Amino acid sequence: MPKDYSDHFLSKYGYQVMAVFFNTDESLTFSDIEEIIADHTWAEKTLHYILNDLERKGYIKVDGERGTGRRKSRTYKRKVTIEQYNSMRVLESYSKAGREINLKKFISSLVTMRSKEVQKSLNEEFLDDKDTK
Repeated sequence: MPKDYSDHFLSKYGYQVMAVFFNTDESLTFSDIEEIIADHTWAEKTLHYILNDLERKGYIKVDGERGTGRRKSRTYKRKVTIEQYNSMRVLESYSKAGREINLKKFISSLVTMRSKEVQKSLNEEFLDDKDTK
């Protein structure tokens, strides 16, 4: 979990880089990240800054090196899942609003919302299957 709990929200670019880590359990090099986010418009130094900032805040960690000889690159791995990040954002939003969260009610509302989404999805899938037969 991040070291700095007062700063859960990531910048636009910080989240864009974290999204790469959220979608894999693998260790990634700087070059791996650049390839995955091919449409970025920032300078190379900016990505270095973002990675250092994410590491400093505890979202990622240096996991080793990859390469041979003099061409070794650091590998980074996430320390926080998307679920943990979103949980921190919710808790931070409540605390900024000066409210305490009732976890029982909060979890109940998530389950109810999720149940409705699943039910709707199943209904749509059932109707699609029925129409094709």
